[in-house]
Amino acid sequence: MKTALFALSSLAMLGAILHLLSQKPPAEMIRAQVTLALECEIDIRYFALKNIDTGDIIALKHGQAEFDILENTHLQVVLNPRTSQVNYEGKIFKARKTNFVIDSCYNSGSRRLQDIFSNMN
Repeated sequence: MKTALFALSSLAMLGAILHLLSQKPPAEMIRAQVTLALECEIDIRYFALKNIDTGDIIALKHGQAEFDILENTHLQVVLNPRTSQVNYEGKIFKARKTNFVIDSCYNSGSRRLQDIFSNMN
């Protein structure tokens, strides 16, 4: 009886340890620096970053931004809604401490730039 109880409690402890080891560490708040390189006829000052989880817009200054965010948060290159009423869904990437993002309005296989200009009319 004692052996069975010991084996059962050992198995339970082993399961708890394995469960703890399989857990992802909690996301860490970081100071992210983003530099956007853009291949587009639209000036870079009209672009921004969107936090996909919260919908918050992060303004860029000369194609750069620095802000606090949880690491690995999904961000997307967008046209800044404060300066444009046109919708543009650009590259999605995960926030890291240092980010160099290249995006293009001329994405092969799509009509991004044509869609942008047609929405402006």
